[in-house]
Amino acid sequence: MTENHEILIEMELSHKKLISLCNVAIEKGALGAKLTGGGLGGYMIALTPGQGLQEAVASAIEKQGYGIIRATIGRK
Repeated sequence: MTENHEILIEMELSHKKLISLCNVAIEKGALGAKLTGGGLGGYMIALTPGQGLQEAVASAIEKQGYGIIRATIGRK
């Protein structure tokens, strides 16, 4: 996932804010992060298994002033 994001950066389809947000997610322990949607101001997605990790990544991003959409895939 993160490698794909790096390819999108090389193709100039990302944005400095999205790159920064993906880096924050990875630094906080996300298994992967990349832009999604239209890029250049779209959305980013981070894989954060477990509620604790999800909250750590979400909190770090919210502290930078960005909104978060939390989602759970599968059963708890």
